Amino acid sequence: MLNFSIKILLRLVIATICVTMVFYWHKTPDKIVMNTYGIEMPKIEEQKIETPVTTAPLVIQKTEEVESKIKIPDNVKIEHKVPFVLQAPSAQWDDKRYQDACEEASILMTHFWMIDKKTPSKEKTEKMIEELFEAEKEFFGDSLDTSATDTAKFIREHYKYPVSVMENVTLFDLYNVLAEGNIVIVPTDGRKLNNPNFSGGGPERHMLVITGYNLKKKEFITNDPGTRKGKSYKYKVDVLYNAIRDYETGNKKEIVGIKKNVIILKKDF
Repeated sequence: MLNFSIKILLRLVIATICVTMVFYWHKTPDKIVMNTYGIEMPKIEEQKIETPVTTAPLVIQKTEEVESKIKIPDNVKIEHKVPFVLQAPSAQWDDKRYQDACEEASILMTHFWMIDKKTPSKEKTEKMIEELFEAEKEFFGDSLDTSATDTAKFIREHYKYPVSVMENVTLFDLYNVLAEGNIVIVPTDGRKLNNPNFSGGGPERHMLVITGYNLKKKEFITNDPGTRKGKSYKYKVDVLYNAIRDYETGNKKEIVGIKKNVIILKKDF
C-alpha cells in the first residue's frame, strides 16, 4: 500500500514538473527558446525582407484647372543654377557617339543641378559622358537615341531622382512646371529650332534643357548642349514649342507623328 502511494506521489510530481515546463515554454520571451535540457538559448531571428518603396508614377497627369485661373509669373529663370554641358566637350563632332550625345549632356546638366555642383573640367565631363555611354549599354543594350520615357527611366534607375514624364504638353504646362521651380528636358526636331550655330541644318533628334522663360519677350531660356554657345540660349516660345517632338528609342528609328512629351525634374526630395 505504501509503495502504491509513493508511486502515485511520484507520478503527480512528474506531471507537475511537465506542466510547469510547458507553461514556462509559452511564457518565454520571443527572443529566448528552450533546448531539450531546459537551458535558455538565444533565438535566431528570421531575416527580414524589406519591401521596396513604391516610386511615384513615371507619367504624371497634367493639371485640370483652367489656365486663366492659375497665376504664373511673367519671368522665371534659374539658368545661373543649372550648369552647362557641351555634348562634345573637346569639339569631337566627328565622333558619332558625341554627335548623338545630347541626351547624355542633358542628363548631366540636370544631375549637376540636383547636387548643386558646377560643371567639372572638360576632361572630367568627357569621362562622365563616357560612363553614361557604358551605363546605357547595360540598360538599353546600346548607347543610342532614347525617347523621353526611356530617358526618364534611365535617370530614375541610374541616379534615383524624382523624375517624371508629361505627355502632350501645352505651352501653359511648360510655364506652370517651370514656375514651380522645376527644369524640363525636351526632345526636339533640331532642324525646326533654326539655331544658326548648328551645322547641316541641325539634328533630326535633339534634346536640350529648359531653365526658364520670359513672357514679355516671348522667350524660353535653355541650356542647349548642341553648341558651345548653348549656355542660357534663348529660343522664341513658338519656335521651341513647335520643335518639341518625341522620338523612338533606337538607332535613328523612323519618327511617326508628333508627340510633345517632356521630362520634368523636381528638386523637392
